[in-house]
Amino acid sequence: GFAGTRALTGTARVRVVWTGGDTLYGEIVQAATRGDPVRTPLQRAVASLVQVLLVGAAIVCVALALVRWLQGFGIVDALISALTLAVAALPEEFPVVLTFYLGVGVYRLARKRALVRRSVSVENIGRVTAICSDKTGTLTEGRLRIGHRVPADGLEEAELMRVAVGASRRESGDPLDLAIL
Repeated sequence: GFAGTRALTGTARVRVVWTGGDTLYGEIVQAATRGDPVRTPLQRAVASLVQVLLVGAAIVCVALALVRWLQGFGIVDALISALTLAVAALPEEFPVVLTFYLGVGVYRLARKRALVRRSVSVENIGRVTAICSDKTGTLTEGRLRIGHRVPADGLEEAELMRVAVGASRRESGDPLDLAIL
């Protein structure tokens, strides 16, 4: 199909089947604005670690209470010892530390003039290998430059540029046309 295409010059006759939110782009925008709470890999890993530590701490606390009781310290002392260990051993600060580090990432990105809508996006930025922007240029300044050219098999680079220049129009104002010309 021709989803996302636009005509810069000339005319075309088309039959529009879907518009707005019913298009692929509309679905992407809706998904982005909905912000479905999907847990990130780091959040899942931290939750898994906390679960393992909770189970381990519970086992050790029960064992401590049992040992203290068998040593003759009484049930109240045994339970207080176990509760003291539980408070010291349970990782209730993990979410606070995670939130703090994500906040530091948001701050660093903001200093570079980046807008971060959700702090968990900071975690994902480390895995980014390419950033694509829509036609509004939200991630660019609207000044494109051709970094390198890769002609199709059997086509010389000079021929590629001749065809590209022939298909480009300065009056269109399109950043890609201007970069080619």
